[in-house]
Amino acid sequence: MSAASLRLRCASPNDLPRNLKEAVARADVALCWPIDTPRDEVRVIELRDIGISEKAVPVGDRFDPFAPGFQKDPYPVYRHWRDTDPVHWGHAPDQSGPGCWYIFTYAEAKEVLADPRFVVDPTSVIPAGYLPTPHPEHLPLYEMLGRWFIFRDPPDHTRLRNKVSQAFDRFALDRLQPQIDAIASDLCCRIGQASQADLISDLALALPQRVIAHILGLPDSDASLLHDWSVALLKGLDFTSKDRFFATRAIGAQAASALAAYLDRQLDRAQTGDGVGLLAMLAQEVANVPDLRQEVIGTAALLIFAGHETTVNLIGNGFEALLDDPDQFARLRRDPSLRATAIEECARYNSPSQITFRFASQRCVFRGKVIEPGSPVGVVIASANRDGEVFDDPDRFDIGRSRNPHLSFGRGIHACIGAALARREARAALDALLMHCPNITLSPGPRQWAESIGLRGLRRLDVRPQAERYFPERRGS
Repeated sequence: MSAASLRLRCASPNDLPRNLKEAVARADVALCWPIDTPRDEVRVIELRDIGISEKAVPVGDRFDPFAPGFQKDPYPVYRHWRDTDPVHWGHAPDQSGPGCWYIFTYAEAKEVLADPRFVVDPTSVIPAGYLPTPHPEHLPLYEMLGRWFIFRDPPDHTRLRNKVSQAFDRFALDRLQPQIDAIASDLCCRIGQASQADLISDLALALPQRVIAHILGLPDSDASLLHDWSVALLKGLDFTSKDRFFATRAIGAQAASALAAYLDRQLDRAQTGDGVGLLAMLAQEVANVPDLRQEVIGTAALLIFAGHETTVNLIGNGFEALLDDPDQFARLRRDPSLRATAIEECARYNSPSQITFRFASQRCVFRGKVIEPGSPVGVVIASANRDGEVFDDPDRFDIGRSRNPHLSFGRGIHACIGAALARREARAALDALLMHCPNITLSPGPRQWAESIGLRGLRRLDVRPQAERYFPERRGS
């Protein structure tokens, strides 16, 4: 009997005692119970049916996003804390503070994201003397991040976001749609002509790179350069182990300096009238108020970064789930009307954003827990998206899921400004993939996930674009 199954006298996974689930989730060994029982008296329950990976990750007494093996498959750990301590004091994400509050359930996550008592800017609630002093080598990174409206609270957040929101409304995206479709079709046509491809670099990365460059009015030829800076910025701003902290912050700072200098040159070009797109519009504002120059550079850098990372992981994670489930992929090929719900399920099932952080602006009692001012609060979006109180059979990937109020793009004033764009890009990628690569399959081999706490994405996704022929009219013959 494989170590991936349990033979138990029970009718269904729901009959499995909760304490047994928790015991398995705490185990650091794969399970294999060879019970000598007649076959007709047992039911074989796959571990995935009860939300437990074959090699369970130890959870310990406190949630630790750096636990060995956690990032490979975080969902059994999320399930443990949803069931046992949904508002939980776990280890600090920077591995230096005393801890962090983590919110694992949907209702509580939704509430915190919309509650003005929980803010995004720690400098507004933590006295300056208690904040760490950045190393001089890291200052360019912190200066750039300080200008991003996702790390600002009202009124600055509102003012900065409103400057660019029109570029992401329905009317602007309707005008952009033909360009998105053309880019996706071109990329998938090339993939379809290859015997092997990497869906991350060849599609999930390439599509949003070119689209965000088009929105800002930057040269297409610079798209790969923007990608490299985005990857380096992610390394710089994401939490990492103590022994890598200085080096990753330095990488982020170097990228921040290079990107700021690049955007400064592009602003000069736009101010001379040799420019189009959103950056040209922002350049007019800088011409009227020169003091806004660094603010505009920061906002443009944010759009390059956010427009890149969210969509890359939505497409990459979603297509990995879709291709990993041949029945669901065949269902989509038979019924293309499921494309919209399929994209939403891709966003929910393996959320591009795993954890987003807030800080308590005042002392508050939340679900019986006392949260002190300045305390970090990690809203575990990926866990909320698997909450069985909201989603039927939450650990199952179902492209036809009709009720799917996931939180992958956030909620409240800090909801992702590019959510509609990300959905359109993912839809265009899916349409083009179905057209040019209807027989695509995953290549065998393990998946390698990027080391990140806040975001979740694959380093690469190897596929065989024309691995087999699909003849729907012959099914069942």
